[in-house]
Parts: sequence; C-alpha cells; structure tokens
Amino acid sequence: MSDQPVHSGVPSPVSAQLHTISQILREAHRLDPSTQAALADLIDEVSNTLEATEVDNAKVARLTESAALLVTAVHEQHDFGLVEAAQNRLEHAIVSIEIESPGLASLARRVAEMLSNVGI
Repeated sequence: MSDQPVHSGVPSPVSAQLHTISQILREAHRLDPSTQAALADLIDEVSNTLEATEVDNAKVARLTESAALLVTAVHEQHDFGLVEAAQNRLEHAIVSIEIESPGLASLARRVAEMLSNVGI
C-alpha cells in the first residue's frame, strides 16, 4: 500500500477531526474568550498548513485523530494516565510528520502545549 500525499484540500476525515477539535474548544467553558480565540486561530492555522503541505494522508489522519483524542481526554477530565497516553500518541504522530512538514509539526506541538497550559 503506497502512501498518498496531500496535494490540495484536506481529506474529509481530517476535516471532520479538525471540526471536532474546534467544537470541543468552543464548548470548553473553563477557557476565557481570548484563550478560546487563540486556540481556534491555531486550529485554523493547522488547517491552512495542511492544505499547503504534502504529507501522506495516513500520517495527517493519525495526527489529527491523536489531537482530537487529546482534546477529548482533557476536556472530559479523564484520569491522568489516559491524558498522558493521549499526549504520547500525539507526540508520536508529530514525530512521524516532522521531516516532511516541520511547520505542521511545530503547529501541532503548539496546540498540545496550549492545551496542557490551559488544562482544558
């Protein structure tokens, strides 16, 4: 099975995951409006970067799925072990795309860092 690069537009499952992340962030009542706006802007930047990046679809899907799982775990206040496992999974997904798209990897790390700093 060959990996197919993303050439234009974001694959549908990835768009759905980004939408899920955005919805969860909008519903996070523990965030002040400026933090919500900053995270939403960062998610938009990730989406825009995905559209302009050639990273194989499977890696992009893994990255966005991992980010969505982390956001969900933190938002639903799962125990620390589950949140830590979601963080580790996201970091592995980031590492897998780092050589192909350092900008996307950097943005994904910023999202993870912001989530951890605000403790959604």
